[in-house]
Amino acid sequence: MTEHLADRFELVLKLRGWRTASPGHLTKGNWQIIFDTSSWMMLQNASTHIFDVAVPDAYRGPWTANLIEHLARIEDERARLRAALSAIRDHPGAGPSVQSAASAALAECYHTWLGGTLREQCSICGAQRQRSAETVAAELIATARSQLWAVTRDDVRQSLADHLDRAQADLSEHPQQAADELVAFVHELQANPHGAIPEPAAEDMTAVANSASALLKAEVREEGRPSR
Repeated sequence: MTEHLADRFELVLKLRGWRTASPGHLTKGNWQIIFDTSSWMMLQNASTHIFDVAVPDAYRGPWTANLIEHLARIEDERARLRAALSAIRDHPGAGPSVQSAASAALAECYHTWLGGTLREQCSICGAQRQRSAETVAAELIATARSQLWAVTRDDVRQSLADHLDRAQADLSEHPQQAADELVAFVHELQANPHGAIPEPAAEDMTAVANSASALLKAEVREEGRPSR
């Protein structure tokens, strides 16, 4: 993903009424798009981070613009409906059965988790969750694995996959070794043998693997485990 694709997509968005708030930051009403990297955008409304969306190629710009606005409208509608349900639940004139139904509907939240990777809070209902470094690292490894399709050489793709396999296998019992495998994975990405890894894919996988290895190293330090 090169920078000119993001610039081109900004033009597509501006034709649909989006305006530049600052470099890499577009707005339309209470909707916001923030270009987080050269290949990803954060979509937000007034109340929450809605979703991360990939910057499209030249052919998928209009479709992606439609997707972004569809997601934003759905999130706005969810906020309006939950506000109405809250008002019904809290209204002194509502009967017990109505209040119970409203409370039950509000409890069925499709959570949008924000905050740190280990301690997160739903921006919609306020629920909180605590997750282990192992769980988060496993999710990040899966994310990196899903991006290997972009690697153009089979041998390089297999070598990178082997690093991820070993990191996955070591997560529970040997988190430091898992972190070391992720560091080796990043080193191979940065070496980019024979130009086999497109720059945007390498950038994204590097960020994901670095996040996972940092979590695991922090866990090792906190628990005082030996490195090997």
